[in-house]
Amino acid sequence: MTALNTKTRAFLQPNWCQLHEDRHIFIRDTITWSGHRDLEGHLTIEPGGQLTIRCRVALPAGAKITVKPGGVLLLDNCRLYNDCGDQWLGIEIQSSGKVAGKVEATGQPLIEHALHAVQ
Repeated sequence: MTALNTKTRAFLQPNWCQLHEDRHIFIRDTITWSGHRDLEGHLTIEPGGQLTIRCRVALPAGAKITVKPGGVLLLDNCRLYNDCGDQWLGIEIQSSGKVAGKVEATGQPLIEHALHAVQ
């Protein structure tokens, strides 16, 4: 159902177009996403958390990815975008003193429809 341009996807109601504040995802462990995702809220990588994205991830309009100090986001040939033709806010890297969040890229990740790719 997450594969783009399929007959089955056409039956889904696109809940991923509008931001739902109550559907915020927090990453606190080491996690890898290899299957496509349609998020409905913000995404935050907490201190000590690590998220590797190896797939297509659609973010709703107005959503953002936050990488907190000590968190790691690995973009591995992935695609981050908005599936509804709107803009999402982008990736915010936070810091505290000498500790900052980290974003690393492998291959050629694609970031589309983001107001700020990395800030």
